[in-house]
Amino acid sequence: EKYKTLLEITLVRVKHRKNLGVALNYGLAQCKYPLIARMDSDDHALPDRIALQENFFAGHPESMVLGGTIQEYVETWETPVSYRKVPIEASKIFEFSRKRNP
Repeated sequence: EKYKTLLEITLVRVKHRKNLGVALNYGLAQCKYPLIARMDSDDHALPDRIALQENFFAGHPESMVLGGTIQEYVETWETPVSYRKVPIEASKIFEFSRKRNP
């Protein structure tokens, strides 16, 4: 409710319990915009994340996926305890995603 005036949010329900991949693919099929940003419920994004990613895609229209370093925290996300580097190049993201969630 808090963000209804800022952006369009459509709730999509999957009728039968499935795994996360099936649910995500179902949700993707319902999207009507050219870019999709995904976050889990326990994720926090830096304030300029979406703008940075949107600018990247604008300058690299051939790109289909974009990743970045993960900042890990314990108590508050303002004080990171470590950084997990994940692939940031498309070919390496696709390769990595065969074994783990990039």
